[in-house]
Amino acid sequence: MIATTTIREIKTLSSSEIFRLNFSNLNIICFQLKPDIEQEEGISLSFHLSRILPHIVVVWDKPYFYALDQCKKSMQYLQCFGRDWESILEQIAVEGIKDFSDRTWQFQEVPLTKTVSANVISLFAYQVLKTSKPYPFSSITALSKNGVQVRREAKFWAETIEIDGTLQAAITLTFKSKFLLTKSLADFYLNHPEKDNPEKLLIDLNVRSLSGDIAIISLMKYSSSSE
Repeated sequence: MIATTTIREIKTLSSSEIFRLNFSNLNIICFQLKPDIEQEEGISLSFHLSRILPHIVVVWDKPYFYALDQCKKSMQYLQCFGRDWESILEQIAVEGIKDFSDRTWQFQEVPLTKTVSANVISLFAYQVLKTSKPYPFSSITALSKNGVQVRREAKFWAETIEIDGTLQAAITLTFKSKFLLTKSLADFYLNHPEKDNPEKLLIDLNVRSLSGDIAIISLMKYSSSSE
């Protein structure tokens, strides 16, 4: 099997920064779905709505959904949101999105009677980044030399920070550098000084297959029975 192995002796290096978000004059509507929706479903559905709907970003903050029109000059897309809800559900069904292809909900707009919370604004920023095309934070190879590869990855999430007693919307970015051995598993084993002890060398080793899946080598014991 050809694979890349992770050098576990070298720790992943990471650093994080929190960025406060500045915004103004956001076009937002609030709505709920009936029957009620659970948190995991709400988060997943809001992601897929943001992915397939042009110019609209949707987030879920229990118990409501919030939709943001990215076209600042008008509310044209949000005004059609409720009216086109049935066709939006049909589009989800056509795509065959797991868990939603056979579901139906009734759309109910909820009047916004107060300022949208900092948490919702943070979730909007997170959703915009997560559904952007092309994806803005793809991992990159910073160094590849002598069979060792340094991969840099970025992760982000919604955040709120308190400034002068007031919660502010923010985004946290974390940058990580991972060190990988890019030789095949066979080369790693045959050229390792401890190759005479394969169980110690290989058991619990992290490997990456050609398809990109990550796995851990384990020892499987088989018992034989005699008739």
